[in-house]
Amino acid sequence: MLYVPRVRGSAPHDLVGVYAQQYQAELDEYLQSGSVDRRPPKPPQELIRETATSPLMKLFRGKCAYCESYDGMNHLRIDHFRPAGGAERRDGAIDYRHYAWLGVTWENLYPVCEACARSKRNQFPVDKAGPVGADIRTLRRVEGNTLLDPCYDKPVRHIIFDENGLMTPRSLRGEMTIEIANLNRSSLGEKFSQRYNSA
Repeated sequence: MLYVPRVRGSAPHDLVGVYAQQYQAELDEYLQSGSVDRRPPKPPQELIRETATSPLMKLFRGKCAYCESYDGMNHLRIDHFRPAGGAERRDGAIDYRHYAWLGVTWENLYPVCEACARSKRNQFPVDKAGPVGADIRTLRRVEGNTLLDPCYDKPVRHIIFDENGLMTPRSLRGEMTIEIANLNRSSLGEKFSQRYNSA
């Protein structure tokens, strides 16, 4: 995992277009209902794929945002870093209200390979959930011990990378990220070692 800064103002224009506004209207109604045990409306996946895939692939140079692999990117998934369909917490409970409002938020979208998408799913452990409807900047400030965000955190502060591709945590956040995204899977270690030793 590498730190990849996201330039402010780089969001694709269509992410705030008509379909995104329709989704936002459904979402507002859902959030105002106060429901805590009902799934939120699904983000417009087709719109997200059409508008965000190319800029995300350019930003991450064709690699998975979590494991840095090129493999599996032919079947790219766009991951909501903070899950838009309900966040699974450490105890396995699903918090449906978090983070539905970030479904079309550019800073919450990442290109990931199938293996990382399968491992991470909707897991997003936090010490304390931020307020419903809060922007990402506020959530970063309020929520403690979340997964590492490749566009905000510096992974080298939380993870030690060795020449065999093995990752050792330096912090609880590093440990959670390695475990939840399964970043020490054997296939990654082998590929990293081959690249390292042929350089």
